[in-house]
Parts: sequence; structure tokens; C-alpha cells
Amino acid sequence: MKNLTFIFVGLSALAIGCGDKCEDTAADGCDTAVEADADADADADADADADATYSVTWAAASIDAAVTNAHADGYYLGLAQTGAGEAGWYGEDAISGDALHELMDTLSLGCVATPGEVVGSSTTLHCDHEATTTYAFFGNENGDDWSSVSFSGGDDTSYYN
Repeated sequence: MKNLTFIFVGLSALAIGCGDKCEDTAADGCDTAVEADADADADADADADADATYSVTWAAASIDAAVTNAHADGYYLGLAQTGAGEAGWYGEDAISGDALHELMDTLSLGCVATPGEVVGSSTTLHCDHEATTTYAFFGNENGDDWSSVSFSGGDDTSYYN
């Protein structure tokens, strides 16, 4: 019983000691020695998973997208024919276009010839436009409902800024 009393007294002293440290810190709050994410607000994609890698490849009859070490919420792939200017196809850009391509870690989009044949997460009109297409992976790493660009590549990545 005597040992149990010493344990309680010791724990009480420890708790009081920690309380004093919090009172002695700046007005911001208690110093818990837990560092905040220093790059959280540095730019739009600062919290994208540094271990993730993104790729888009054009094959004979498809466009294939892959993310290794993907975020658990998955991604949306946007495709825009930026190299053709206003005459380009933007219906799959994941900004204003109607066709959304959702993927967790891989996606293969079959090739079609007309805008009416494009089906989200299934087919694309960009197969013959590799040189003029810009792509972007929209992720939810920041908890912002997939509005942040995790990665972009292709013709003109400024389209997705």
C-alpha cells in the first residue's frame, strides 16, 4: 500500500510539473515538442505525398495513368488539349469538363473518335493528341475535395495553376 501511495504522489508531481511548463510558454499555447508541418501553406500542393510518383503513357489503343504510393482517397485525372488553343478538347480537364476520370492507383482509358463517345473513367478523346495534351492528377491530400493539383505534366502545365 505504501508503494502505491508513492506512485500516486510521483504521478501527481509529474502532472503538476508538466502543467507549469505549459504556463511558462508563449501565448500561442503549450510547447508539446510536436512540430507542425512547416510546408503546409507553402503552395497548393505542398502536402502531396513526397513518396508518390505519377505517370501518364500513351499506348496504341489507350492512355494509361498510374500513381505509385497513392493517397488513400485516390485521384482524378484531368486531360486538356492545351497545345491546340481554344480549338482544343477540354471536356476531360477535370476543371470545367463533364467527363471525370477517377483512379485509385491505375487507370486505362480506351480511345474514341468523337466527344459523344467519351465516358468518364473509361474512354478519352486525347489518344491522338499526346504532343498537345496537358494532364493533371487532382488529389485530396489537403482535405480540399480534390481541388489541389498533386502533379501535372505534358504540353503546358501552367493550365492547371
